[in-house]
Amino acid sequence: MKQRERIDKKDGRKVFKTKRDVNNFDQDFTREEPVLTLVDETIIKQINQEEFKGFSYFGEELLP
Repeated sequence: MKQRERIDKKDGRKVFKTKRDVNNFDQDFTREEPVLTLVDETIIKQINQEEFKGFSYFGEELLP
């Protein structure tokens, strides 16, 4: 199946899966501990939520 057909059918399988290679990033960045950014609820309330109707997202870490 062609990539465009898979997109049209909303087939969520990845076409190309890259390795988790960070060799091209400076170690100053790759050694840092990740920090979560808190969501500002007032900004979220200002965004037209109809734009996201029917959309859902689950991070890969939540998938089996």
